[in-house]
Amino acid sequence: MARYNILFAYGPAFHPERGGVERVTDLLARELGKRGHGIHYLNESDAYGSYVPPARRHLLPRGAAGWREAYLGLLRREGIDFIVNQGGLSGASTVYTDVPRSDKGRPKVISVLHSRPLLCYDNLRVEAFRPHDTSWQELCRTPLRILLFPLYKRHYWNKRRHAIGSVAQASDCLCLLSDCYRDELARLGILPAAHGMVRSIPNPGSFGAEDRLPPKKKQLLYVGRIEPNQKATHRLLPVWKRLCHRFPDWELVIVGDGPLRRRMEVQASSLPRIRFEGWQNPEPYFREASICCYTSNLEGFPMSAIEGMGLGTVPVGFDTCPVLRELLGEHQHLGIVTPFSHREYADKLARLMEDEQERHAVARHCLEKARQYTLPHIADQWEALFAELAGED
Repeated sequence: MARYNILFAYGPAFHPERGGVERVTDLLARELGKRGHGIHYLNESDAYGSYVPPARRHLLPRGAAGWREAYLGLLRREGIDFIVNQGGLSGASTVYTDVPRSDKGRPKVISVLHSRPLLCYDNLRVEAFRPHDTSWQELCRTPLRILLFPLYKRHYWNKRRHAIGSVAQASDCLCLLSDCYRDELARLGILPAAHGMVRSIPNPGSFGAEDRLPPKKKQLLYVGRIEPNQKATHRLLPVWKRLCHRFPDWELVIVGDGPLRRRMEVQASSLPRIRFEGWQNPEPYFREASICCYTSNLEGFPMSAIEGMGLGTVPVGFDTCPVLRELLGEHQHLGIVTPFSHREYADKLARLMEDEQERHAVARHCLEKARQYTLPHIADQWEALFAELAGED
């Protein structure tokens, strides 16, 4: 296997305790670095604090004078072979794919879609009709969205198709997080033959997979950003309200931070047994918790699901992430909830909370499934992709 210089590019710093993209990048960088590859980070923010990343760091704030010239100079100076665009389809990430195709020996560009290709499209009515904040401008926009919903839905579809088509054409490979998302590309009419390579590589788990189920506490766990849009963390509270008095020996633990935290802490003050832990290493929390809750409007591949499953924590979430079905397999009827029913969510949690035998059966399935997503196995797939793009035999 040849050794390559690999540049991971993303706006935020790749701090592993600040999000899933950041954590998966940190894991891959460490593993690929151990295998002899040269690892570089390109960010617009240098918010690493005391954390020392496993890569040479390059800071290029977007919009700075001469950005593109500095970027191309960096690629030449460091002899970059592969650019891994971790921004996927975000508007800001298109600068990373802007590499002249005419350059001899130019770096190959891999753009990773860390979300569903269709995002919220299948649940768009709920998303479109929900006010995003309480400003009078936003409250006025919501009735307008309802009135113009058919046009809004078509516009959303066309926007996704254009965005994915554009980034695919500008990349040597479009990397999905699961084969199940190929169907969404097909629905959009994006053909691999017309837009280059499409490959699927899932996220790895951070902590491996235990051989046996660790001792568990009666805990529901949430790990991630506390925010109202994608993660919709506020949905935890009405679900917990339905359960907290019925199950007085259980608690809800929330690990993470974000713009919604203070408001949720105020709202949670009337409910018992809720702990807000802030940003923490999630491993000890996964090791102790019995169930991990997902409340998102959409997810591509929730890394925390694999992390928790490898430690025997059962994932439960809304049916906004097809990968959860893939992970739960024959047990998906216990962990997949119709969007966005608080009652059904509470009912499925209650079944697992009151039936220890069934909960442990699902947890053992999780341990077994997580072994397919260990870091060495996923790094092997990345090395195979590099070799394929480099034209190695």
